[in-house]
Amino acid sequence: MAQILIIDDDKSLRDMLRTALELDGHDVEDVSDGFAAIKQYGQKPADLIITDIIMPG
Repeated sequence: MAQILIIDDDKSLRDMLRTALELDGHDVEDVSDGFAAIKQYGQKPADLIITDIIMPG
């Protein structure tokens, strides 16, 4: 299935999305900010990115 990257500062939302997507067979990574997202994407590019629009920093 797809490699998905979730970027959100709300841990409970990241956990909920991660659980639902993994149950559907996707490989999911999640991070809490944009800097971590850039690093994660460089290590393991995603097919789909789900991101919060308003985050601190």
